[in-house]
Amino acid sequence: MNENHVIRCVQKVIKNFLYKYAILAMMLCSFGQVWSQNSEGKITGNVFDESNGEPLIGVNIVVKGSPQGTITDLNGSFTIKAKIGQTLRVSYIGYTPQDVKVNDINLTIRLKESEKSLDEVVVIGYGTQKRKDVTGSISSITGKDLLKTQPATFDQALQGKVAGVVVQQVSGQPGGGVSIQIHGISSISSTNAPLYVIDGVIIPNPSNPDPDPTHITGTNPLNAINPSEIESIDVLKDASATAIYGSQATNGVIVITTKRGSVSAPQITYEGYIGYQQIPKKLNTLNLQQYATIINDRSTNWGFDVRPEFANPKYLGTGTNWQNELFRTSPQTNHSLTISGGDKATQYMFSVGY
Repeated sequence: MNENHVIRCVQKVIKNFLYKYAILAMMLCSFGQVWSQNSEGKITGNVFDESNGEPLIGVNIVVKGSPQGTITDLNGSFTIKAKIGQTLRVSYIGYTPQDVKVNDINLTIRLKESEKSLDEVVVIGYGTQKRKDVTGSISSITGKDLLKTQPATFDQALQGKVAGVVVQQVSGQPGGGVSIQIHGISSISSTNAPLYVIDGVIIPNPSNPDPDPTHITGTNPLNAINPSEIESIDVLKDASATAIYGSQATNGVIVITTKRGSVSAPQITYEGYIGYQQIPKKLNTLNLQQYATIINDRSTNWGFDVRPEFANPKYLGTGTNWQNELFRTSPQTNHSLTISGGDKATQYMFSVGY
């Protein structure tokens, strides 16, 4: 092996060594550049509709596991504080939510339209319609939502659950009537209550169950319905949903669908709870001695004679605290037993509640 050949071999080794470390140095520089660009934790991106490519405005973007969140602007763009490796939760009404892992400082996200929510079918009368055709005029509540408050009657359970519907307890009688207004007060002399339809059957107005308009009672025929037997409640608000009922639906319609039997082996279901009611706080009131003292002082200041029974307050007792007499801790119990089942030809459901 001559000297020139040795020199060429050494040069080749040095060249390969420098080449490899040059590539490594470039990779480190590139990583440093990306890290420096993300040193402030800012991620930018755009959100588009997957079908037509249009930017989506107001898309909700949240960093999972942190309070960081933002929404897209008019161009579908967003900026959020996040780091490489974190996951963004992207959600928008009418679209399927998506989890996007941050693998770059600039993201492009495409959301798919959710067909499930648009094609959901609701009962409006003797038939059904797709929710997307009447979505602005219908509000729905499931039976599970009703039972969260453990109501005595289902109409009490509607309080605070449907936008634009006013529910008021108009009677102190247990099981008494409840005033429900969907369109507000539309008549002075007639009723403003909505039309009630239970499993396709129209029932009398709860605020005036007697056919004679002069015989108005405070009873509520709807309190015979066990809330645990209700599958869903649909509140129909405007003409597109209430047209099938005609003029009697002027004040809106409340459609109640009860639970049915299914094709299955006999199933026995029990639901129950035990609780109590009590007022959270009593008002601070005067006792009899304090009350007599104030009355005597007032009589003296106004120049009146002192009431004989209050002549000497120190001989009076503390009197009666009527709050203690009126209010007490009231126990509550509720029990419901259901038996259901059937085959393809016949389904059955039997329910009893106490």
